[in-house]
Amino acid sequence: METTSKQHKILIANPGAGKTERLSEEVVKLLEQGVKPEKIICVTFTIKARGEMEERISRKLSEKSYTNSLPEIETFHSYCIGLLREFDITPEIISERLARYILTKSIVSRDVTTGTEESLFREVNNYILTTGKVINAIKLIKSFGILPEDVSDSEAHHILTEMYDNQEGSVKISLEEAKALLDKFLLVFRDYEEYKNHNLLDYQDLLILAKELLKKMKTPPYDHILVDEVQDISALESQIIKLSGKNIFAVGDSKQAIFGFQGGNIESFNAFRNHKDFEREIMMHTYRLPRSVVDYVISFFSKLNIEQDISELQVMESMKEETQGEVKITLADNPEETAAIAVRNILKVMSEDERIGIIVRSNYQALKVSDFMKEMQIDHGSGSIVTTLETEKRAITTFIMGILSTEKNDVIKALYTEYSGVSLRDAIKTVDTIQFKDQFDEFLPDPFLSMRRKYSENLGMVQKLFTEYIIPKSIEKGENFFMAARELSNAIPEFFEKVKGGKQDLISFLKQENSDESLEDDVEKRITISTVHKAKGREFDYVVYVPSRKSWSDPSGMDLIMNSILRTQGQHYDPDDRKEEENRIDFVALTRTRKSLWIITKSKESERYKIDGKSLLVKVETDTPSFETMSQKRNSEMGSLTSHENSEKWLLEFIQKKISRLKRLSFSMIGSLEELPSFVSRYILGVSDFSTALQLGTNTHKIIEDFLTDKKAPGLLSNDVEAKSWNNFLKYYSSVNSLQGVKWILSEGTVQCNVKELFPEINTDLTIMGKIDAGYTFMEDGVEKTRIVDFKTSKEAGDLDKYYEQISLYSHLYSLQNKIPIENIEGEIVMLSVREGKISTGKVDLKIFQANSLMIERAIDSIRERIELFVNVQKNPSTLYDMILKAKEKYTPTEIFKKVQEEISMELYGTH
Repeated sequence: METTSKQHKILIANPGAGKTERLSEEVVKLLEQGVKPEKIICVTFTIKARGEMEERISRKLSEKSYTNSLPEIETFHSYCIGLLREFDITPEIISERLARYILTKSIVSRDVTTGTEESLFREVNNYILTTGKVINAIKLIKSFGILPEDVSDSEAHHILTEMYDNQEGSVKISLEEAKALLDKFLLVFRDYEEYKNHNLLDYQDLLILAKELLKKMKTPPYDHILVDEVQDISALESQIIKLSGKNIFAVGDSKQAIFGFQGGNIESFNAFRNHKDFEREIMMHTYRLPRSVVDYVISFFSKLNIEQDISELQVMESMKEETQGEVKITLADNPEETAAIAVRNILKVMSEDERIGIIVRSNYQALKVSDFMKEMQIDHGSGSIVTTLETEKRAITTFIMGILSTEKNDVIKALYTEYSGVSLRDAIKTVDTIQFKDQFDEFLPDPFLSMRRKYSENLGMVQKLFTEYIIPKSIEKGENFFMAARELSNAIPEFFEKVKGGKQDLISFLKQENSDESLEDDVEKRITISTVHKAKGREFDYVVYVPSRKSWSDPSGMDLIMNSILRTQGQHYDPDDRKEEENRIDFVALTRTRKSLWIITKSKESERYKIDGKSLLVKVETDTPSFETMSQKRNSEMGSLTSHENSEKWLLEFIQKKISRLKRLSFSMIGSLEELPSFVSRYILGVSDFSTALQLGTNTHKIIEDFLTDKKAPGLLSNDVEAKSWNNFLKYYSSVNSLQGVKWILSEGTVQCNVKELFPEINTDLTIMGKIDAGYTFMEDGVEKTRIVDFKTSKEAGDLDKYYEQISLYSHLYSLQNKIPIENIEGEIVMLSVREGKISTGKVDLKIFQANSLMIERAIDSIRERIELFVNVQKNPSTLYDMILKAKEKYTPTEIFKKVQEEISMELYGTH
């Protein structure tokens, strides 16, 4: 790293010190010094953190009447994607669910574990192999830039043997077993990478590619790079930081480095902190923690004799004047149940606008706490949907399998789910009748039997099963079931596109955990259950912490495998640092509170947390008459509470949050407001449609894109319609090439602008965007004309007016983006797959509809009206509620839409 003395800076920020504020101030200072915005980039880890940073910087610049553009503010993920696109690399990112599915299938096929496939979905203890452990191991290994082809199997074997000879091995797994695990893990790793070679990348691939591109640049692309949460960076991310900016401003705290299991490397942080060219500053004040909690945390870590510099912690000082904030410790045989009771006690003393965070060590703990909270009828959310929806998702997948399967056991399990439409009594009677019968369908009760007959014809009916039954039923059952159904429904299109398996494959795919960030709870709750890792960066008025420490006295099998692989490349996975990470996990959990801290732990672990004079040992009050009396009163007045009656207007809150978060408009989005069931389903509920027609369109567009981009002709096509659509495209392509001076200029190109650029009279900050299928220029009467092309694979011409409006929008966006007069742009709608009539004759026709510049100008007025309607809905969500309720008169709504109408009516007026 070529530097001059102290040209870089690292800021050690204690919890609640205001590091985002300070980083924002640094950006403003650079701009005031005359640094151009395009020479500054801010990088963080999460979309949420990026949003907070952008908001802070925008506010500070607004206060100073700064009118120029903001510097780039990115996550590492978005920064790398943007960098790749600058080099004409358009990555397709593999989803977490698909990655886990591929790994699960490989683990099973490679016979890696003696356990069942089901055991791979859930961690039971530290030594049982799970898909989650395998994917984290791959992430960690690749975070050092190591790929399977870099690894020598024989060298890894030799290192593993040495580890056992040097007493670095495990007493829980023999050397022979460790070697077998190493061999099979490498096979699984290679299976995964080979699958991804079909144009898929994961996050680590993005980093590896981005680093190689940056190395090719003569100078860093930015003068200044500001990095948040630098203690969590991996070795790869550290290299990217150094290659990206001439001057580094890093903010972090080694005491909060808890992502070592995925490659977060404390050594990278220390390399910055201890480098001679880095000026070091400690932010010792905390604006979050009360003094009593600060005193407790300092004492807690001072007595641990941990091997790290705690000087930053010892100078931490609370800026709060109030004396509140006692630290309570409760001993419990069942800490998760006691945590729920503790929350019930806190609810009696807290105000309406205060929030409780229940922080746990694992997803398994979160699930247990959630179950107890449900039993006590305490409304709560989670830091990640997947954390507490295991029960709901299992019910749905079990039901689906019972609908699709011919296996009696699958049907029996489905009858006992909440979705079967069968009472427990009838389910028991039915199972008793069919258990010894080979042919059993005739004995199944309705509506279960009717659903089996309707939806079991083929896998393509599964999406209809969701939209027509599972999601409406889930809305009726409450928020958690709805969230689970929505997540699983959204996975269906990816299954058909990427997996193309059978019924069992579908269920296995759905069972994979999806831990993508997009699954965080949309509606903020007064009470949130969160793992420590999800709670990082958050704060609550009251924190109930339920620790569960892992013992690192003996490494797990995967620890050994990772270390043997890393050492082949001169890297290491330090078990001692993993032990220290357990201390840092405690530190993060203990420093999330604004008011008071309640630690609930088992007796055998309590000595770790008890500190004389700094903590108070208390018993939880199990007798809470006021809460129980209120609950009993409500039950007596209203009868047995249904989940939607206890939801506190969750659907209205959810809709409002969803509407406010829509920042980028598309033609389909604004158009669907005129077809409310479609808009509600797709953009509010997030239910993706899947059909063979949609698959045909996706496949055909991809084939054309490959041809126009690389002149790559498709291989054997999957069906006859695809083949004939391709032949129709070739006819069209030939006819275009006969035009004078023709040049193909784009394929699958994105165009966008601010709405105000297109329609200055509309007061909004929204962006409007579109994706153009293709475009070409040609000469006509000595003038170069541009023609925007939209390919359709619908079997009928459909609503041509809508198609003309779409091509009009894309033409105007292209005109603005490329500064081409709109009068020189034309549109073309190319129907590649027209199949007229209701009976297939095998004919697939080509039809072309052209839109001249006059038609394009006329059609844009309809776009303006739709955007105005959307802007009005976003500013006044109550208008959308009215539209949905009144839609009964205009539409024949789907079942899911009817359920939404009923829930909105209940939440607004208490009636259906």
